[in-house]
Amino acid sequence: AAMASSAAAAAEAAGKRGAAAPPRAKRPRFSREPDLAVEVKTFHVHSSMLMAASDVFASRLEAGMMAEGCSGSFKLVGKTSCDFEVLLRHVDLRGGAAPPAIDEASVGVLLAWADEYQMDGLKDRCKSALCNELYQLDPSMRLRLASEFGLTRVGNRAAKAMVAILKQRKAARLANLEPQVHP
Repeated sequence: AAMASSAAAAAEAAGKRGAAAPPRAKRPRFSREPDLAVEVKTFHVHSSMLMAASDVFASRLEAGMMAEGCSGSFKLVGKTSCDFEVLLRHVDLRGGAAPPAIDEASVGVLLAWADEYQMDGLKDRCKSALCNELYQLDPSMRLRLASEFGLTRVGNRAAKAMVAILKQRKAARLANLEPQVHP
């Protein structure tokens, strides 16, 4: 009640002085958020989220909004809507949400987006996952991803794992070739 009466008193005092409160300055903003068309699906995304995640997205969105008069419609050619949905789950962290875990099904998709759109944080998370949680993943797949996306540490660890597997197979073959001695 005290707050309501003090607010009313302040409004009454402002009215008596004849001065209205100055209008709040509005932050410059695009007239509407962009729609991203991927294949046949349209995604309504927050430009600030994509711009924060990637300088490439930032420059494309800013250039597109200037050139297209803020029409807010963009096409991502050569991308699949399923892959874009995977990416959005990892960059849309509104409300302080933690990013989801990177799993075997998403790591290749995320690395491709991170590499093309220069998302260093996402690429680092993928590298970490490949060296830790996904270490049991087929070493030839890890080596392929490392080679394709320039992940030296991941590649070195995958190569070592492949050598260990080959040594185990060789030892097993040799054990099968040894004559069996029966007492």
